[in-house]
Amino acid sequence: MGQRLGSLENLAGGPAVIDLLAEAPPTPALTDMPSGGVHPPARTVSLWVVQTVAGIHHWPLPGWEGWSLDFHGEDHTHQAGLLPADFPLPQPSLAAALRKLADGLGARRPTTPRCSPVPRPRPARKAPSPW
Repeated sequence: MGQRLGSLENLAGGPAVIDLLAEAPPTPALTDMPSGGVHPPARTVSLWVVQTVAGIHHWPLPGWEGWSLDFHGEDHTHQAGLLPADFPLPQPSLAAALRKLADGLGARRPTTPRCSPVPRPRPARKAPSPW
């Protein structure tokens, strides 16, 4: 079973969340790379996310006692290996991904002008020799 979860808060309900995921409609084919996922086989929560997960170091979360956490950071390759073959991760074009990255970086440029650099002191000149 593999379902997309948005954040650590989704785990706050304890293992009962698994029943909710099992009853949820199937996840549609992905058009963008997901931000994380949870696969709960054998009392193990396998988690990967691309953003900071505040509180994950307090594992087990309340309700998850007796469960282990298999945290993969932002390594989606483990996640990809857990997905069924008919549910592949999207393969966005590199050009489109680079444009999206450049657009995002451009939007974050500071709106205030940059300070001019402080001039470096010139090296001291040798005094002319009196001889």
